[in-house]
Amino acid sequence: MGTDPLMPSYLVEGGQFNAVNELRKESPELTYALEPFLERTLPAIMRVTGKALRDHYGFRDDVLGFFDLHTYIDIYHERFGAYIMAKYAKSRRIQEIFQTALETRRKNGSKRFRAVYDVLFKK
Repeated sequence: MGTDPLMPSYLVEGGQFNAVNELRKESPELTYALEPFLERTLPAIMRVTGKALRDHYGFRDDVLGFFDLHTYIDIYHERFGAYIMAKYAKSRRIQEIFQTALETRRKNGSKRFRAVYDVLFKK
């Protein structure tokens, strides 16, 4: 399968998205912003996990500080990622690369969580 010559180089390389690598070259600051920007989903996950560890497994509050902290702190991480994006994503090209890299990271994260779930709960 050939590469479409009209497709921007950061979108397709060997049939796979390459936006994260392109972003790393073009704007290391925005590459850093990807991770905190994606942390918005973590508070809900940590809330459910902490509750399950307490209610189902009987863990004490004093050992679950990590889960308690991450029920709210990741909201601020996301805001920090948004701040970095607003500060450094000045050109339309960089904004498109960032958006594509963000979507790629989100999809890969979902695949990774699904793979872990499948391993843990397959019968």
